Amino acid sequence: MRKSFLISVFLFHISGFLFAGGGETGFAFLKIGIGGKAAGMGETATATATDATASFWNPAGLIQSENHSVIFTYNRWIDGIQHNFGAAKFVYGNNAFALQYISTGVEDIEQRDIPSENPTAYFSSHDLALGLSYARKMNERLSVGITSKYIYERIQSSVSAFAFDFGAWYRIKYSSNADLDDRWRAGLMISNIGYSGKFIDEKVKLPASMRVGSSYDILKNPASKNTLSVAVDVEKFFAESIRTHVGMEYGYEDRCFVRGGYQLGYKARGISAGIGMKVQSISVDYGYMPFSNSLGATHRISIALGFQ
Repeated sequence: MRKSFLISVFLFHISGFLFAGGGETGFAFLKIGIGGKAAGMGETATATATDATASFWNPAGLIQSENHSVIFTYNRWIDGIQHNFGAAKFVYGNNAFALQYISTGVEDIEQRDIPSENPTAYFSSHDLALGLSYARKMNERLSVGITSKYIYERIQSSVSAFAFDFGAWYRIKYSSNADLDDRWRAGLMISNIGYSGKFIDEKVKLPASMRVGSSYDILKNPASKNTLSVAVDVEKFFAESIRTHVGMEYGYEDRCFVRGGYQLGYKARGISAGIGMKVQSISVDYGYMPFSNSLGATHRISIALGFQ
């Protein structure tokens, strides 16, 4: 029994590295970025996500698009970890609402009570987060949002938590030229502020963080619908060092998209890339992110439906 307890505690702490590249907090699956578009752009989404994925990246972005949307994301994470995200967004005037879920699972984890070639047993790890988001447009430039979440994690023993995310989105006016106005956006996100229980006898810390981001449309041609955008996010988990994300996206006639990004401040992350296709109201996005230290690569695929 003592060995089983030690294995559980070990996995609980090592999951921070497996899921997000370091840290000493619990609920590390909350650090995993979602969405094929965001993954391709180096996870620069604080001031770019306006569909249902905004419920994760910045709830204030939910009201930046007038369309309702539903999205599902499958993420093949490192070490065989299965990570899924789903969300639905609904817009009513100056208000937007969203429901989201995040699930993570690792099967067939080997347990050994003594040093041996064969494990004495197998067990699994499962995580779940359920969220409700609300956003409101305060005026033509400023919107705010909040997400409340119930979080559950089980690695032999279980622990639960309640947390909140707070977001703001601002459209920066820097020119009297109508064509240039509305191209520059900024976002702020404070996430995972709340209360958690104990894992066995150990108090669990939520992965609280603050994220500031900005995006700019270098090219925005309404006639051809060709676009070129760049974005930068700076993120600080309260128990970790600052990380910087940069990304770009080129869109051809609002149908085909090519994306690239880079992440600084991580032990095993760096470049990322992705593509996207849009046919009428259906979008499919793919993001690829390799890891160093022989950890492999991650593949994120999203399917979204937008409607009015």
